[in-house]
Amino acid sequence: MLRYQRGIPRGGPAFWKQAGVAAKIDLRIGPALATLGGLLADGDSFDFAFIDADRFNYDAYYESCLALVRPGGVIAVDNVLWSGAVDPPRAGGHRRGEQKGVP
Repeated sequence: MLRYQRGIPRGGPAFWKQAGVAAKIDLRIGPALATLGGLLADGDSFDFAFIDADRFNYDAYYESCLALVRPGGVIAVDNVLWSGAVDPPRAGGHRRGEQKGVP
């Protein structure tokens, strides 16, 4: 799990332990692009990636995940659907879920 915000996600470790997956989660706190670059450099790979971050860097996160996720794996991306349809860019390049100037 990559996380830019400081600290461990509230409730995360308890839920991970309860689900029996705590040993499978490697929490890394820091800028996602730098962390993804490090994972690429280390030759790491994954079966699943979930992108839920600042939307301005979604393309870069997606490209990194394409290289990190093994064939047959899944990349899920948050904030790309709106009411069951792809959320098209609006005037000024913003999408409905974005506030002007806020990723």
